[in-house]
Amino acid sequence: MCQQEFACGEDAFNPAKLLETQLPFHQLANIEVILYGQHQGRVRPRKNSQPTLICHIQAEFVRKETPITIAKEQAGSFILATNVVDADKLSNEELLREYKPQ
Repeated sequence: MCQQEFACGEDAFNPAKLLETQLPFHQLANIEVILYGQHQGRVRPRKNSQPTLICHIQAEFVRKETPITIAKEQAGSFILATNVVDADKLSNEELLREYKPQ
């Protein structure tokens, strides 16, 4: 998004805010709109020509610690135990594959 050009600052903020709503574990911080002039065409501009103002947006991603902690706790882990001690007879992947349908 930082390379996308916008016509004004408000046009730049709207997609940034939309992006932020789609990020469950991060938020945008230090959002800045950078204005600069750009001349149209490939040739050298005339002395009296006015550049077109272009806006870019720049921001930092900051972690939302509370949702990250909740997601980590919900992910959790579990233990599968078996009486088969020989790994050649039953690998970890096979054990999980056999357990899931139960």
